[in-house]
Amino acid sequence: MAILAVWIVSFFAPALADGSYALPGYRAALFSGLGLFLAARNLISGDHSDILYLLYVGSFCFANVFMILAPIALRDLRRGRGKAFLVLMTFWDLLTFSWFYFVHFRGDVGPIHFGWWMWEASLFAMTAFLSIVWFQAQGRPVER
Repeated sequence: MAILAVWIVSFFAPALADGSYALPGYRAALFSGLGLFLAARNLISGDHSDILYLLYVGSFCFANVFMILAPIALRDLRRGRGKAFLVLMTFWDLLTFSWFYFVHFRGDVGPIHFGWWMWEASLFAMTAFLSIVWFQAQGRPVER
Protein backbone atom coordinates (compact mmCIF):
# COMPACT_ATOMS: atom_id res chain seq x y z
CA MET A 1 0.00 0.00 0.00
CA ALA A 2 1.26 3.44 -0.90
CA ILE A 3 0.25 4.85 2.49
CA LEU A 4 2.58 2.45 4.29
CA ALA A 5 5.38 3.33 1.85
CA VAL A 6 5.02 7.04 2.68
CA TRP A 7 4.96 6.17 6.39
CA ILE A 8 8.20 4.17 6.07
CA VAL A 9 9.93 6.91 4.02
CA SER A 10 8.96 9.46 6.68
CA PHE A 11 11.27 7.70 9.14
CA PHE A 12 14.27 8.72 7.02
CA ALA A 13 13.23 12.31 6.28
CA PRO A 14 14.06 15.21 8.63
CA ALA A 15 11.22 15.35 11.17
CA LEU A 16 12.06 17.47 14.22
CA ALA A 17 14.65 20.09 15.04
CA ASP A 18 17.20 19.60 17.78
CA GLY A 19 18.99 22.91 17.90
CA SER A 20 20.46 23.46 14.45
CA TYR A 21 20.30 19.74 13.59
CA ALA A 22 17.20 18.11 12.07
CA LEU A 23 16.36 14.73 13.58
CA PRO A 24 15.28 12.05 11.09
CA GLY A 25 11.95 10.38 11.74
CA TYR A 26 13.44 7.19 13.18
CA ARG A 27 15.26 9.24 15.84
CA ALA A 28 12.02 11.06 16.65
CA ALA A 29 10.35 7.65 17.03
CA LEU A 30 13.12 6.52 19.36
CA PHE A 31 12.69 9.77 21.29
CA SER A 32 9.00 8.92 21.68
CA GLY A 33 9.78 5.44 22.98
CA LEU A 34 12.33 6.90 25.36
CA GLY A 35 9.69 9.34 26.62
CA LEU A 36 7.37 6.47 27.43
CA PHE A 37 10.17 4.60 29.22
CA LEU A 38 11.17 7.68 31.23
CA ALA A 39 7.56 8.37 32.17
CA ALA A 40 7.21 4.84 33.52
CA ARG A 41 10.52 5.13 35.37
CA ASN A 42 9.53 8.48 36.91
CA LEU A 43 6.16 7.08 37.92
CA ILE A 44 7.78 4.12 39.68
CA SER A 45 10.48 6.21 41.35
CA GLY A 46 8.00 8.82 42.58
CA ASP A 47 9.55 11.67 40.56
CA HIS A 48 6.53 13.22 38.88
CA SER A 49 8.36 16.10 37.22
CA ASP A 50 7.48 16.38 33.53
CA ILE A 51 5.54 13.12 33.68
CA LEU A 52 2.64 14.50 31.61
CA TYR A 53 5.02 15.76 28.95
CA LEU A 54 6.82 12.41 28.86
CA LEU A 55 3.54 10.50 28.64
CA TYR A 56 2.36 12.81 25.87
CA VAL A 57 5.50 12.41 23.79
CA GLY A 58 5.82 8.74 24.66
CA SER A 59 2.30 7.97 23.53
CA PHE A 60 3.22 8.87 19.95
CA CYS A 61 4.88 5.47 19.55
CA PHE A 62 1.41 3.91 19.79
CA ALA A 63 0.51 5.62 16.51
CA ASN A 64 3.32 3.61 14.90
CA VAL A 65 1.95 0.43 16.45
CA PHE A 66 -1.45 1.19 14.88
CA MET A 67 0.21 1.68 11.49
CA ILE A 68 1.99 -1.66 11.82
CA LEU A 69 -1.28 -3.37 12.76
CA ALA A 70 -3.38 -1.59 10.10
CA PRO A 71 -2.95 -4.25 7.37
CA ILE A 72 -4.00 -6.93 9.86
CA ALA A 73 -6.98 -4.86 11.06
CA LEU A 74 -8.07 -4.29 7.46
CA ARG A 75 -9.44 -7.86 7.30
CA ASP A 76 -11.70 -7.28 10.30
CA LEU A 77 -12.77 -3.85 9.09
CA ARG A 78 -13.80 -5.35 5.74
CA ARG A 79 -16.09 -7.66 7.71
CA GLY A 80 -17.64 -4.74 9.58
CA ARG A 81 -15.74 -5.40 12.80
CA GLY A 82 -12.79 -3.66 14.38
CA LYS A 83 -14.51 -0.42 15.32
CA ALA A 84 -12.49 -0.17 18.55
CA PHE A 85 -9.25 -0.30 16.55
CA LEU A 86 -10.51 2.46 14.29
CA VAL A 87 -11.63 4.66 17.19
CA LEU A 88 -8.29 4.27 18.99
CA MET A 89 -6.33 4.95 15.80
CA THR A 90 -8.38 8.11 15.22
CA PHE A 91 -7.70 9.21 18.79
CA TRP A 92 -3.94 8.77 18.32
CA ASP A 93 -4.06 10.62 15.00
CA LEU A 94 -5.59 13.61 16.75
CA LEU A 95 -3.15 13.29 19.64
CA THR A 96 -0.11 13.29 17.35
CA PHE A 97 -1.51 16.17 15.32
CA SER A 98 -1.74 18.23 18.50
CA TRP A 99 2.10 18.30 18.51
CA PHE A 100 1.86 21.00 15.84
CA TYR A 101 0.11 23.25 18.37
CA PHE A 102 2.19 22.07 21.30
CA VAL A 103 5.47 23.30 19.81
CA HIS A 104 4.10 26.84 19.73
CA PHE A 105 3.42 26.81 23.48
CA ARG A 106 6.59 25.15 24.69
CA GLY A 107 9.76 27.13 24.10
CA ASP A 108 12.28 24.28 24.31
CA VAL A 109 10.81 22.31 21.39
CA GLY A 110 12.19 22.99 17.93
CA PRO A 111 10.21 23.37 14.71
CA ILE A 112 8.58 20.57 12.77
CA HIS A 113 10.14 19.46 9.47
CA PHE A 114 8.82 17.76 6.34
CA GLY A 115 9.29 14.21 7.64
CA TRP A 116 6.87 14.82 10.49
CA TRP A 117 4.27 16.10 8.04
CA MET A 118 4.78 12.99 5.88
CA TRP A 119 4.36 10.81 8.97
CA GLU A 120 1.25 12.67 10.10
CA ALA A 121 -0.28 12.61 6.59
CA SER A 122 0.26 8.85 6.37
CA LEU A 123 -1.47 8.37 9.74
CA PHE A 124 -4.46 10.43 8.63
CA ALA A 125 -4.58 8.76 5.20
CA MET A 126 -4.53 5.28 6.73
CA THR A 127 -7.25 6.20 9.22
CA ALA A 128 -9.37 7.68 6.43
CA PHE A 129 -8.85 4.59 4.26
CA LEU A 130 -9.74 2.20 7.08
CA SER A 131 -12.78 4.34 7.97
CA ILE A 132 -14.03 4.16 4.39
CA VAL A 133 -13.55 0.38 4.36
CA TRP A 134 -15.43 0.04 7.66
CA PHE A 135 -18.31 2.30 6.57
CA GLN A 136 -18.67 0.42 3.28
CA ALA A 137 -18.77 -2.86 5.17
CA GLN A 138 -21.68 -1.64 7.30
CA GLY A 139 -24.07 -1.93 4.36
CA ARG A 140 -23.03 -5.49 3.44
CA PRO A 141 -23.89 -8.79 5.10
CA VAL A 142 -21.24 -9.97 7.54
CA GLU A 143 -18.65 -12.30 5.98
CA ARG A 144 -17.36 -15.13 8.11
